[in-house]
Amino acid sequence: MTGLECLSGKTGSKRFLLRYQINGKKSSIAIGRFPDVDLSTARKIVSQYLLAIGAKAYMEIFRQTINQPCNLDLN
Repeated sequence: MTGLECLSGKTGSKRFLLRYQINGKKSSIAIGRFPDVDLSTARKIVSQYLLAIGAKAYMEIFRQTINQPCNLDLN
């Protein structure tokens, strides 16, 4: 799954993290600690986050497009 990482701490603790990038800005979301959140659950959570992030990015592009003047020459 793109963006899903399992980070391991010095003490051996493990946690899942989603890393993503929109318009050049890098961000991350903590998913949960292992074994409280297993791999299959982490994948399901990440897929839901990616859908929401994709929709947000689409709306941002849509807003930018609407605010731009139309340069079509219809003659």
